[in-house]
Amino acid sequence: MLRTSLFALLGILLTPSLALAWDFTCSPRSVTEIEPTNPPNMMLMLDQSGSMGDNVNYGTRIPLSCKVCQLPDGTKKKVASAGECVTSGGWTRTLASVYPSSPAVSGYSHYTSFTTLAPVTGQLELTVGVEGDLNDCNGYYRVYVDGDFRQEFRPNTNCGVTKTYKINLPASYASDGRVDVELRTGPDAYQCDGVDSNVCSVNRATVTLANKVSTYLGTVTDINICGYETKWDQAVNAIDKMTLESSALNPDLAAFGLGLFEGSTAIITNECEQDSHVPIMKSLADSGGPKGSTPTALAIRTSLNSKCVKGAISGTATITDFQTQPKSNNEGFNYTHNLSLTPQTADFTVAINLRGDYDSSCEYADIYVSDGTKSATTAVKIGTHQGNNDKCKASSKNFIIPASVTANGKLRLEVRNRSKTWPGTASCSFGTGGVDASCDTNSSSISMVIKTGISRAAATVLITDGEPTVSYDGKEPFLAAVLAACDHRKLSNLYVVGQGAGTDVDFNNILAAAGGSGSCTVGLNKVDPCAEPSKYADLRGKCTGAYQTDNSAALLAAIAAITNEIQCVFDVDFAGAPVSNVPLDTSNEYPYLYIQGRFAGIGNGRIYQKSSPLAVPSGQGWEFASATESKRVRLTDLYCNQIQVRAINQVSTQLACLCEQNTGSSCTVPDAAFLGLCPEGVWKCAEGTDYCEPDANCCQAGVACTVPGLLGVCAMGETTCPDPTGAPICTQTVFPSTEVCNGLDDDCDGDVDEIGGTCTVAGGVGRCAPGLRACSGNTEVCLPQFEPMPELCNGLDDDCDGSKDNITKSWASFSGTYTLPSADRPKACDIKNSCVCAASAADNHAGTNFTSYLAEWSNVCECGEGLEITEFEESSAAEASETFDDAPEGDGPQTGCSAVDGGLAPLGLLAFFGLVRRRRN
Repeated sequence: MLRTSLFALLGILLTPSLALAWDFTCSPRSVTEIEPTNPPNMMLMLDQSGSMGDNVNYGTRIPLSCKVCQLPDGTKKKVASAGECVTSGGWTRTLASVYPSSPAVSGYSHYTSFTTLAPVTGQLELTVGVEGDLNDCNGYYRVYVDGDFRQEFRPNTNCGVTKTYKINLPASYASDGRVDVELRTGPDAYQCDGVDSNVCSVNRATVTLANKVSTYLGTVTDINICGYETKWDQAVNAIDKMTLESSALNPDLAAFGLGLFEGSTAIITNECEQDSHVPIMKSLADSGGPKGSTPTALAIRTSLNSKCVKGAISGTATITDFQTQPKSNNEGFNYTHNLSLTPQTADFTVAINLRGDYDSSCEYADIYVSDGTKSATTAVKIGTHQGNNDKCKASSKNFIIPASVTANGKLRLEVRNRSKTWPGTASCSFGTGGVDASCDTNSSSISMVIKTGISRAAATVLITDGEPTVSYDGKEPFLAAVLAACDHRKLSNLYVVGQGAGTDVDFNNILAAAGGSGSCTVGLNKVDPCAEPSKYADLRGKCTGAYQTDNSAALLAAIAAITNEIQCVFDVDFAGAPVSNVPLDTSNEYPYLYIQGRFAGIGNGRIYQKSSPLAVPSGQGWEFASATESKRVRLTDLYCNQIQVRAINQVSTQLACLCEQNTGSSCTVPDAAFLGLCPEGVWKCAEGTDYCEPDANCCQAGVACTVPGLLGVCAMGETTCPDPTGAPICTQTVFPSTEVCNGLDDDCDGDVDEIGGTCTVAGGVGRCAPGLRACSGNTEVCLPQFEPMPELCNGLDDDCDGSKDNITKSWASFSGTYTLPSADRPKACDIKNSCVCAASAADNHAGTNFTSYLAEWSNVCECGEGLEITEFEESSAAEASETFDDAPEGDGPQTGCSAVDGGLAPLGLLAFFGLVRRRRN
């Protein structure tokens, strides 16, 4: 993978009140191809000191872990998996035989037979127990299994005592499901209490046949079963697995190199190659193992100057070539530039300068490039150069050269001059149109900038089991190592791996911080060990970044993590930019990077610093590769994985402008008076743009405000400033006034447009004439205070028709709307339809609803006398009856209207009610 020089984009999250955008005019965009054929270079510098080996004075044997199976006999063995340990299918069968004592018999047998046996899955074990007079006087018995002699025992037992013996049998004895066991007693050759003597009451034999299975103990750490390894073994095993894995991948995970340091020397045994596994492992095997001492500073500087590290970082070179030809009128000649150069990994630009008689009407040149084989079929036309139409003056033009034509390290560039006749042009100036006519000298020169070597990420991994013991350049070992690490990080990061418990963990962390892969913090402040290297000891316990490993797996994981990390580390180059680097504190500034994918939809767009609130997904994006410098950035896993699988093959970046003002310092707010803002403020920064934020605490007189505790228009006020540097006071400027129809609370009582007061409704009569003043929008209106009601005997125009006490007609017009309860019938003179009122009848318009209207009836009026029903009015009377009469029928007369003074006699009810006419006397 190419190591790229990136123009980082700088920025911060937009503030909610601003709509600022980044200014990208500070630098051009930089595009770099990431080639899949160039994985990063990893130089592994391995400490070969004595404490790495199996040395009683330095190291200890480190027990290994393994899977263990305990066999039926109790022995333990290492197994590859639990499946190798048979732990199921065990069974046991027991048979016994007893014989009475007999002094006359010698050499008899106990015979037992085990049948229908289950399959044997483990170890077949035969247990024999005997009891009898088998003393040491040549008494014995022999065990036969399926007729085969297996073993002879001399138990030397006494009566009542059983001796037990075990015999392991091949599983094949039980293959047919049957095992026959015979115990043959030996002859009583010396007649000394023979086995069958009558000393014991019985002779007994017990035989047990068992299928004994194993026990899986799992993974244990046992030096006697699993073996052990030294720190050197651990390092060799990890390097073996990592380089083998890298060689097997396509494209390679990394190109590894190996360096060994011990005593007072440090040597590079293998430079970085894509397939480095075999030569590296051979170097480790040929090294002879650990020897002694730790020249750490020398190891770091040796790695820094190696081809693996320094050689991976390419430079650039400018190649020029100049050719001339004498004056000539030959129109078909060519200039040919044959060049040698490093094979390029990306297209590059060549500037071609032509001098000659190139009139714009006639002459031109075709530009061809090839890979130097001089084969016409390989030449590719990359453009046309028109030259200069001012006769013999030079003219320059740029052309893009494909990187593919440099594969063999040769480049052939041809300037093929031509002449043609343009339409309407009879001939070219100076001769017949030859490109070289008239000029004393005609020339072709080229200039191009190319990469001078391979460009890829590179780093050193220092694997050490102790602490520096060898001085360098007159400096004590520890300081010399710090100085070497500081020099190393100028080119690429130094990673430190402590191997085993004997390494100096605190110093390893200091060394990692100095090498750019760690950091140191004192209090809340970041401290760079390279600022004052001689004070490195003050940073013990205050730095992080080194890896600490205690076994092969941990070391392998550390190397893998470092490899993955440097695959996605890129330099930040601010050449030509108005700043020298990026601030490490990204809390206010978020540089932006752009990535472009090889395939559509992959990695297209902007990515943010990983701690930015704008990062999507959260925590993914980029970060500074070093906690002490802002010269390198690293992509996080999400994007790094896409680079490793080559889904992303291009990184395009650009530098945005940085704020120039000192954030937090005072400033004057522009157009503050016009905008109604405080004129005093402080500088803030948003996405590279300075802006003056008004001070919220300063006092501005004359600004509209709301007076606390007041209502309506009275709450309107303006700020006054008793103390210009203090808080403003809101002073009342509007006071209460008469309420008018204007949508405001003029009298400041909390209500709007409640003008109030009585009025006479235009066109209103009777009870409908009284009204109340109100507002309709901004216009004053008079709204009726009472609604029409059916007539009562009260001397008033209750239904607002211009007539008073026209009861029957009134109730007919309200038919179906109101019902008069029985108790209130007299109020309507519903019997006589005649109402007599005194001169003092009150004009009472009360009763806004029917209930209150009845309750407030003025009884200064009384029903009249002498009523009759005319024939032509019977139908109308019947209709009125339906409206008024809800009293029970056939119960005799009911009380009608009574005189106020009580002098009138009660009147009987008519059979029906209706319109009536007064009879004149």
